[in-house]
Amino acid sequence: MKKKKLYYVLVLDQFGQPSGIIEEEYLTEEEARQKPYCYKNYAEALYIAID
Repeated sequence: MKKKKLYYVLVLDQFGQPSGIIEEEYLTEEEARQKPYCYKNYAEALYIAID
């Protein structure tokens, strides 16, 4: 079983762009790579969310 880690994922709007909402999700590294706007670091996710 692969270990899951905490990632910060930006919720996308109807146009596929970050909506500014950050969700915490426990994902494997492979699952995280498949999600757009998925970050290990909260500060990095926040920077993109407020941009």
